[in-house]
Amino acid sequence: MKKLCIIVFVSVFSWGFSQVPFPELSNHLAGFEQMVVMPSGNIIFSTTGKNERIWMGQFDQTGSNLSWCKEVFGTEYASPNGFVWSENESCFYLGGSGLWDNRWKGFLVKLDSMGNLIQEMFVHPDTYEVFLTDFVVSEKNIFVIGSANCQNPTVAKSYICCFSDSFQEIWKTEFQDQGLEKILKTETGGMIIFGYTLPEGQNYIMKLDEEGNLIWKKVFPRVGQIYGAVADADDKFLITGKSSNGTFLKKFDSQGEILWEKEFNIRPGIESWTKCVFSLDDGSGDLILVGTIGRVAISETFVFRINGNTAETQWERYFPGGTSAGVYDPISGNIFLGGYTQENVPQVIVIFQGINPIDDENPQPKNCRLEQNYPNPFNATTTIEYALPVTSGVNITIYDMTGQIVSELINNVQEPGLYHAVWDAHEMASGVYFFQIAAISTDKKETFNSVKKMTLVK
Repeated sequence: MKKLCIIVFVSVFSWGFSQVPFPELSNHLAGFEQMVVMPSGNIIFSTTGKNERIWMGQFDQTGSNLSWCKEVFGTEYASPNGFVWSENESCFYLGGSGLWDNRWKGFLVKLDSMGNLIQEMFVHPDTYEVFLTDFVVSEKNIFVIGSANCQNPTVAKSYICCFSDSFQEIWKTEFQDQGLEKILKTETGGMIIFGYTLPEGQNYIMKLDEEGNLIWKKVFPRVGQIYGAVADADDKFLITGKSSNGTFLKKFDSQGEILWEKEFNIRPGIESWTKCVFSLDDGSGDLILVGTIGRVAISETFVFRINGNTAETQWERYFPGGTSAGVYDPISGNIFLGGYTQENVPQVIVIFQGINPIDDENPQPKNCRLEQNYPNPFNATTTIEYALPVTSGVNITIYDMTGQIVSELINNVQEPGLYHAVWDAHEMASGVYFFQIAAISTDKKETFNSVKKMTLVK
């Protein structure tokens, strides 16, 4: 299906983006929950449909063309919590939880590349109901973690199960008064598991070998609910999620010691949470952190690039609508985000990296320029790009329709280069606004003025 989408390429930051709504999916889907990059570069997603069954579909490498979408598996309240493509078997593993015969069960299924069911299995001890929270696939086995529905919020019971690729149980370990949230494979073998204890309310990270033997375990203060986890090539581990102050990001070394931790209170007074974190495969060691601010009608997706060694934010971007899934393609460097618009229509955001790279021999702009803000129209925040060929005093001002100044974004001297400024209009009324740049070179020989119009819609 061909889509009309907004695509912006910004040579300044060597990146571009597209935002593509899919209104034709609104009758079936509210968004996207899991995404996988295929060897072809296409994107396969899985999600819970509005009929509470599992759906799958495929986008091309641009994220703007939907090849197919269909219901593939499920029962009442089925929800996917893991989605993996196995190169060895050329199939998908999809795991989650649902309601069968009035009992909660964890499920794990195999599907071919078109979403056709190959095999299914239910993780369901006889003594209690079970939720599957996460899983990983190694060359030979599948490792599943989950929790029990004990009907008592002060009691936690969890499990780790190892299955063969034919779904035969190899071993199982149960934990009392503990919850398990995320599991990762490691480059050196074995697995990393993040969990929490009750009633103390502490988090922990532990490493097990593939036979389930404990190698080490480290405990740290509870930070919040963990939504995303990733391991990099050096066996360093990151977790992210929702804390009482907003969102958090925490990095561990290969032995489970905390290297650094950071919290983000992005919009004070407005709920926010992170959904995923990616370790970039470009030699920089940087990270991409993705999450959502606010609920549907006022939701925004935030994307931060963060220095992996210092935890400093390199840049940040905001897009209207929320994000519930994301995937990073290390070959193209592109990032695909699945979620919903502020009108609750499924949408895909693609951040294209490596587009129009800056010429190292002539990195300075040749002319002053002011770009149109993006997104436009916008809700709450928008970004203004501009370029300076020489060192200049710069003033960027926002005016309303009456000509009154409502905000002064920039008022200082800046070196030659390519810049961006973000206007936060949360406290402003919907309507048309104007942004103006006035720049004068420090030698007084060059001046530049430009005005553009933008629309705030709440």
